[in-house]
Amino acid sequence: MKKIILSVITITVLSLNIHAQNNNYMDFKAKKLVVLSDADMPASTYYTYQVDNKTKEYNDRLTIIDGDQIMSASSATSLPASNSVKLWPNNVAISPDGKYAVVAELFGPAPLGKSSIFATPPGEKLTVIDLDTKQVLAEKKVALGVAAIDFHPSGKMISVSANNTDGEVLLIPFNEGELGEPKTIDLDVPTTFLPGNISVAHLTWHPSGNFLAISTSLADDAVRFYKYDDKKQELTPWGNIVKPGKMAAISYWTPNGKHLIVTNIGWGPDVKGIYVESVTGTISSIAFDEDGTGENGPMHLVKSIVPAGVANENIAVSPNGNWVASLNFETSGYPENSEAYSPFYSISLYKLDNNSGMMTPKGQFFFEGVLPEGITFDGSSKYLAVAVFQHHNPNKNDSGSLDFFRLINGEKPKIVQTSHSIPVMRGAHIVKRID
Repeated sequence: MKKIILSVITITVLSLNIHAQNNNYMDFKAKKLVVLSDADMPASTYYTYQVDNKTKEYNDRLTIIDGDQIMSASSATSLPASNSVKLWPNNVAISPDGKYAVVAELFGPAPLGKSSIFATPPGEKLTVIDLDTKQVLAEKKVALGVAAIDFHPSGKMISVSANNTDGEVLLIPFNEGELGEPKTIDLDVPTTFLPGNISVAHLTWHPSGNFLAISTSLADDAVRFYKYDDKKQELTPWGNIVKPGKMAAISYWTPNGKHLIVTNIGWGPDVKGIYVESVTGTISSIAFDEDGTGENGPMHLVKSIVPAGVANENIAVSPNGNWVASLNFETSGYPENSEAYSPFYSISLYKLDNNSGMMTPKGQFFFEGVLPEGITFDGSSKYLAVAVFQHHNPNKNDSGSLDFFRLINGEKPKIVQTSHSIPVMRGAHIVKRID
């Protein structure tokens, strides 16, 4: 009997050791990872509206991690880049060739010491960073409240949404790290329910470069599509306006360009504090009519709506087009003495049909961390990286991190956290993968 018990114990220990070894192993496919941090405020400021610990060492940073050094992060470089977490996690763009990052400054730095969340001045500049030489190349003032930003697939232009009275979107020429003069485009979209805020809360270019999708989260919860004329530098409405869900926010195209995946957060003027109440969101897929040859012209249709977690501010679509992951920060940002407080966030996983756009929920998985908003798959679609704003762990409470996860495929797919984590500046809210 003792031999049998000892054998069982031995097998169990071996099994645990193997699991630990597997959990340590990671083959995350990326040339580089870029993490953006807004260090101005602790996560609880979202709910208390107060910043009480801003000191000189808290500077907004962009961290560059070389892909071949991810396991050791010995080559991580951190550079200054003023930015803000106060809208959606979409204010850094990477050039298609992977050489440059451009960061939009929605709000400027908060004052030192104690202050209100409303004390930060409007931002107005773009910061250009060379990701190869790891240097800040330029800072250029372009407009007040520059927010969502994306590179045109040609790499010759960036589009930026702004709090601009002349037009909601700026088209800015880009050439080898140099920004040209902006052209302002008036899309004539509805004004927001928050006076002085951004009408175009998100924008993303179609893989072809011929179309731009925008969301008006803080106005009419809609997604609009525009056809781009490169010669005239004009955007013309393309097809019907789509209402994919309440407070449609971040959206990304599937690799084949057939569908736009949208996160609908569920907040709004009817919610306590607009965003303070715990509301479960949804994820939608919109079938994009690129040809527009029907009798009524282009018709874009919502093909699938699936439930997400609470505060599902960001999503990632896998490079192979088979998966969608929703990053839900749940109630992890609440002060610890709040009844709503939870030390966990979650990732919801969906199987995606590339052709039909249908999404099938495959599970919701919970992890420790505060207010994560950045997520990306690796190039193999087998791993994920998540930018975590802060932690409940007292040993690393005042820093952010980039945490890594494995997607285990099978009859019951799972997302499992690896033991690998890279510390970054507090306020990490975006991560971008460069192939």
